[in-house]
Amino acid sequence: MKRILFIAALTLALVIGFLYQFFSKVEDDFSPVYTLKELSEGLYLKNVNWGITGDYNLTIVSNDAKEEFEPDPNENYIFSIDDATIYYKLSGDTLYIKSYYLARSEPKVFKGYIVEQTQLGITEFRKFKNDFKERGYSKFPEFD
Repeated sequence: MKRILFIAALTLALVIGFLYQFFSKVEDDFSPVYTLKELSEGLYLKNVNWGITGDYNLTIVSNDAKEEFEPDPNENYIFSIDDATIYYKLSGDTLYIKSYYLARSEPKVFKGYIVEQTQLGITEFRKFKNDFKERGYSKFPEFD
């Protein structure tokens, strides 16, 4: 009887220890990851990636340099959670963006730059993914 009680207590302690280790890591491993890229003074691309498999993304074009952000549709161009990848090229004061989805919002206040968006159809988007560098564009976020 003591042996069964000892084995049950040991098993319970191991299970509790495993669960504690797992859930304490979950909080760290699945917290949002922020990316900030300065294109020019006062013009930034930002991305936040989150989720258990890291498959949720939100990309914004902003005048604000803070890395962590809450998207504001009145001040940021906000790109979709489904595919937040954008291809961009900055020429003077104009930021050219090509993406599968257009921004979900166009800000009422955006200082110093003109943002021109082009939505690409699925076939054109797939083709563009392969030769964007030859066309003078860069990709954001760079992971993917």
